[in-house]
Amino acid sequence: MIFTLFFFFLNIKFILCVLLFFAISCLFWYINISSMVYSLLYIVAFLALFNTFGISSLADDSVVVADSVVTSSVVEVDMSHMDFFYKDLKFLETTLEAKNYVDSLDILEKVRDRIQFQQNRVMSSFFPLSLEGWSLKKKESIVENELADTDYGVIFTQSYFNKQGHTIEINVVNAEELIRDYNDLFNNPGLVRGMGNTHIIDQKGYKTIETVFDDVKHYEQNIVLSNTVIMTLIAIGIDDVSILNNFIEFVDIEALDLYLN
Repeated sequence: MIFTLFFFFLNIKFILCVLLFFAISCLFWYINISSMVYSLLYIVAFLALFNTFGISSLADDSVVVADSVVTSSVVEVDMSHMDFFYKDLKFLETTLEAKNYVDSLDILEKVRDRIQFQQNRVMSSFFPLSLEGWSLKKKESIVENELADTDYGVIFTQSYFNKQGHTIEINVVNAEELIRDYNDLFNNPGLVRGMGNTHIIDQKGYKTIETVFDDVKHYEQNIVLSNTVIMTLIAIGIDDVSILNNFIEFVDIEALDLYLN
């Protein structure tokens, strides 16, 4: 506050305000206006000049500074990764104009990989990095994923393992046709009763198809996030489905849903 006032009083506009006020005061004294009128005009003149040259100047400066700080920090945080895309897309424009389609396809593949990398960074934030007794498995290529040969569009995949060799695999996929079939089951729960090892459950407010094979220790939950996206969790080797449910407690399903939909 002290420094702000100090620089304000050094402001050349404020000095100009004082000089003009002094000149007006001399004029009032020269024409011999009565003391009451003189005092009133004195106050009005000071306030008018101060408002014109002082407060407005200070307010304008503070707004500009505050706005520039906020804007620059937001842009720096949100857009820093875009530098890579700008360079590649500019190069792609050049190769396309030259009808160099071989290089163009290479660039597109590179851009796709970078987009995939950025998406994986975001998606990973909704899942635990590690849990007691469980470790995150090295990221596999989507091409090697078992769902890659199906009609489903794999959005994200992640796997965990423990010292006993048990695994929990997560797949987030576009599966509109499968979800339509699941919705038929949700609307007609009687159809599920005859399936034995398949149940309809609620998982954090999301309708879920659970399949349990205790004899082979295979447990699967298909959580419907929307009309197009489903999250599948498959646990193999664990002793009980409660272990899978405990794992899901550490998955931010709502945040994942908001991001995807």
